[in-house]
Amino acid sequence: MARRKMQMGVCRVCGDNKNLSFEHVPPRIAFNGNTKYLSVPFDDYVKIDNPMKTPPKGKVVQGGTGYYALCQECNSFLGVNYVNAYERWAKAAFQVISGNQYNHFKCTIRDLEPLKILKQIISMFLTMNNDWYGKAYPELIEFVKDRDNGILPDKFKVFAFLNNEGQMRFSKYTVSFTPEFGILTSSELVFPPFGYVLTINFPNIINRMTNITNFKTYSFDQKTDLSLEFVKLPTYLPFPLDYRPKEQIEKDIEAGILARDSMKPDSE
Repeated sequence: MARRKMQMGVCRVCGDNKNLSFEHVPPRIAFNGNTKYLSVPFDDYVKIDNPMKTPPKGKVVQGGTGYYALCQECNSFLGVNYVNAYERWAKAAFQVISGNQYNHFKCTIRDLEPLKILKQIISMFLTMNNDWYGKAYPELIEFVKDRDNGILPDKFKVFAFLNNEGQMRFSKYTVSFTPEFGILTSSELVFPPFGYVLTINFPNIINRMTNITNFKTYSFDQKTDLSLEFVKLPTYLPFPLDYRPKEQIEKDIEAGILARDSMKPDSE
């Protein structure tokens, strides 16, 4: 793989205008070292009558998913403080769903460092969103920048689910309305074995997802065994918060209710 060159821009963590390095989202050591994927513009999906049968053409990208969004100093800070804890979390989840056809899991994962994991997840949402996002929600930046900071205001919630069926999704800031969720302001990140939804000012739970926001209550170096319950959800289309199984999507296409224009994520 060719070495990526740096680009000038605003670092999503420190906020300075610097040379930006390529930040893998999720980290390289969490199954994202040489990921090969198809990059397809969101609008191309809604132009096609049946993207399940004739998916839109896109550009094949290799070398891992990520963004030029962090300066070298902030990139290294995340790597030193949070990435190893996230790696253990992702690898444990991969073992849970690997070769398993069930959709509902109860498991105990040992020696987790919950605060580090949550900080890494928040950093990924900051990285994938545009630079205005951190300015609008500086509490997220402060939570990531200070490794000992356990203060994440209650207006932010992080939900998790398992995923190994469908496509990756990196949905930026989205204001959506669905019968299931009502009005929901969120970002969504899906990369096996996990999917995450970060909500803002959403008072409710999200059915079938595990609320992991309480990871903020642990201290930085605290390790613990956690008994958790997860549901595995598919992500066949790029629409945020769309977890319809393939059979349901086919039925909805026949009924003419595929498009989800109200759920289009923010773009560059």
